[in-house]
Amino acid sequence: MRLDGSQDTDAAAEAYVWAAVSWGQWAIFHRVAAAWQGAPARIRDLATAVLSIDPTTEQAAAYIILGRLHTEAPRVPMVTGWVSREKGLGFLRDGHRLAPQNQALTYFLGAALLVNEPKAEAEARAALETCAAGVPRPDFHAEDLHYARMARERLAGAR
Repeated sequence: MRLDGSQDTDAAAEAYVWAAVSWGQWAIFHRVAAAWQGAPARIRDLATAVLSIDPTTEQAAAYIILGRLHTEAPRVPMVTGWVSREKGLGFLRDGHRLAPQNQALTYFLGAALLVNEPKAEAEARAALETCAAGVPRPDFHAEDLHYARMARERLAGAR
């Protein structure tokens, strides 16, 4: 789905997003094994392809994928040495500028800033507070409620 709500998204971009999400979900539970098996590079390449096809695909999902990949993936020499926390924050900020209504993106931006950029604590808290107080979008009601709850929990734990 495009940012404007229309369904006119390139099918390849959608397939690449969901392939990257699937690899990412597997990699979350098998972090080091996933790194050694090349999952991070595959995720990076799929999400990068989405950005070149249509960056608005699935509410700017490729920015979340690349942002999380760079801010959360372990740095393993000669395997994921390309991982950059700075690039990850850049992807999350760029995605948030493109899709500020995306509660998941807002949450991941705030959470990543708290962990990776202590000097941006005010920006992190503002993102998490926005997410926590956000009114769920009709098409993403359950997802938005989930990220609002996570944002409230993160804010409570960050004090």
